Amino acid sequence: MFDEIKDKIIQGIRRAEYTIWIAVAWFTDIDIYIELILRKIDGVNVRIITSDEPTNQTLIADFERNFELVKVPKKGFNRLHNKFCIIDLEYVMHGSYNWSNTAPNNNETWATALDRDFVKNFTDEFMNLFVNNYERY
Repeated sequence: MFDEIKDKIIQGIRRAEYTIWIAVAWFTDIDIYIELILRKIDGVNVRIITSDEPTNQTLIADFERNFELVKVPKKGFNRLHNKFCIIDLEYVMHGSYNWSNTAPNNNETWATALDRDFVKNFTDEFMNLFVNNYERY
């Protein structure tokens, strides 16, 4: 839960057979992006929800070209703060870890849950974020 989080995320992505749905506030990690491209090439559906802020601009254009993308705008002090990934609607990876270049240097958490109701709750949250922010872009 506390060590080698980036490797755990990449392993989860590599296991995906059908869908990868990501809601993560900060996403600038090129290695994780490349893994997502490889899964897309294999036919896996990839959807990304991320924060529409200057810090994320590094990969936003690539996300827009390659995946279904929703950018959530900052509203005053409120911003997207989620950090989770749903794989094949079967399990969810979640924690405090942003998918950023600086995240491996922080003390972060990351866990995986297989509980069907738990995964459903994250899936409902993902769909809510996706649908309620999709029309803006």
